[in-house]
Amino acid sequence: MEGDKDLIKRRIEVGIQEKKICHITKSRTIFVELVLEYGSNIQVWLEFCRLEMECGEYKNSRIVLMTACTQHPHNELLLQKRLRVEERLRSVNEVIELLNELRYLDTQKSMKIMVEGLSVLAKLGYEKMAYELGSSVTYPSKYYTGNLYYGMMLGEQRAGRRDVLLSLANEALKIFPKYGPLWFFCFDLFEHELIITWNSQRMYDLLKADRIEAFAEQAHSQLTSDILWKVYLLRVYCWLRSCMYMRSVTFDDPSRLPELLQCESICFAKAYKSMRACVEVCPENLRWKLYMLVARYVNLIGYRALGRKFIQRSYHLVPIKSRHSVLLEYSKMEYHGYHFATSIGLLNFGIQTFPTEWKLLLERVNQFILHEQFSEALRLTVDALKTHIGAGRLWSSYIHLIHQLFGPEYALEAFHQSLKHVAKSGEVWCEGARIYLNPTSRHFNPLNASKCLNFAVFFTPQYGDSFIEALRLAIITSDAFLMFHQIQSPYRLAFLLRSLPSIVFFMKRSSYYQPNYGPLWFRCQEFITSSPKEVMYHAYHITAGEVARDADLYYEALLRAGKYRSQRLKRRGKGITVEPPEMEEIRISEARKQFTYAFKPDYMFQVLNQPSQMIRQMKILYGASQMDN
Repeated sequence: MEGDKDLIKRRIEVGIQEKKICHITKSRTIFVELVLEYGSNIQVWLEFCRLEMECGEYKNSRIVLMTACTQHPHNELLLQKRLRVEERLRSVNEVIELLNELRYLDTQKSMKIMVEGLSVLAKLGYEKMAYELGSSVTYPSKYYTGNLYYGMMLGEQRAGRRDVLLSLANEALKIFPKYGPLWFFCFDLFEHELIITWNSQRMYDLLKADRIEAFAEQAHSQLTSDILWKVYLLRVYCWLRSCMYMRSVTFDDPSRLPELLQCESICFAKAYKSMRACVEVCPENLRWKLYMLVARYVNLIGYRALGRKFIQRSYHLVPIKSRHSVLLEYSKMEYHGYHFATSIGLLNFGIQTFPTEWKLLLERVNQFILHEQFSEALRLTVDALKTHIGAGRLWSSYIHLIHQLFGPEYALEAFHQSLKHVAKSGEVWCEGARIYLNPTSRHFNPLNASKCLNFAVFFTPQYGDSFIEALRLAIITSDAFLMFHQIQSPYRLAFLLRSLPSIVFFMKRSSYYQPNYGPLWFRCQEFITSSPKEVMYHAYHITAGEVARDADLYYEALLRAGKYRSQRLKRRGKGITVEPPEMEEIRISEARKQFTYAFKPDYMFQVLNQPSQMIRQMKILYGASQMDN
């Protein structure tokens, strides 16, 4: 039996190796032979399915899995894999069938897959059905788990039912007091609720985090130390972020400085108390990460000397293999304090010490961009790609810099070149969509942009900018825009474009992918704790305004694209029902930079030297809260 296992393993490895060198037919033949000889081995079926999925043959993957399920009925690994395949194929009926099968298995693993399946069903637009199925398998199951309840809470958040969500949060911690992710979600939820309901005229109200403190005390009695330290860390974040929001108010009204100093001393004292409690329970091997993350927020509120002490302590504790992440954080801290030479020196040291870490190079590129040294940024990106050719984010930066400096013609060539190396990078596909959405380009093509955005979401669903560019595409191709683009007042047109019914459904579905980063995403993320749906609504508001301002340019681009399409159809001998109106070819605008994004990200504004823009600068440097978690 052991000999058979070793033989199967070796033959699987051969099949995988053939796949890697693109001998797909040979690899497929190996796996067909394997399933015929060793159909009882689950791993053979899973690897065969993975081959078909990586080749984009999802219908073949479904056939493989359905055949496997006839030999291994109710196997949870196969059911989980099939769920992912059906999601790609958008087969609602098949997903429902799988959920019903999982529902009656009633095991811990099946309940976990059930949570994934309910999320898939909601993504496909069947939110109500997902909610009903989720409710029907809660209390009857002996394996009713915290992650299922967590999934239900996420659904309520996406639906925007705040009252229901808050009541579920209170109930969740009573039913599942040992499930850590619920605690983290509830802390973010209550902090966000505190901030959005805060009256900035009464600064002391932001200190009334009684609910957060009560939950922290409750967590102390329920959670083990390996999770508890994260709860205390969230308390530290809460108090330090409160200082940041209060400071942003004070910058606009200096007369409130004495009030700020009093509130800030209270916040800092509470944060210090939580910090000490956090250090006491934090595992030794993770303390370096704790000091690094706290250093960020301490530095942001102005205690830079203390921030340096924390980050230096983190550097002494961190394992050698992770030192590059501390150096990256240290560099950002110094940049935030306008110590540019020190920041560059830290990055250069990290690049020389850790030559395989492309993120250090990317950060250096971003610093060049922040200083509007685009040529230097492009030069460094080209050099970086020589040694990190498989880094998708470097390629996306390269494409965008080409787009800004030389226009969409050269950017398209760079995009096609990048696909030879990082075809599975969502950021790269998003840049391709931006090229096709540039109305000053002769390559403007909404259909191609749509295809690129589909690939972007498919490969990297967490990249928020793909969804924002999809908003731009949906607006310029909407009936409302085509009918009312000639409205002279951009404000009236923007108001009209902000009320499209189809957009609401799109944003609801987008929130299920949990996007969380991107330059446009960070600009629209008003608070660090903002939900994806809130960010999307803000992005919709901004995008509609930008499209309304350049409505004529977008409409002319649509006409031009229609004209080119009709000419292509004529050449192929296909008739068209409607002839597009004649129009003159427009010259590429000198302001082409304006259309390399749906709207300007934060770094394109001259705000780095303005203290009132502290929160904006923080988002530029550090991004969203997913980095903390």
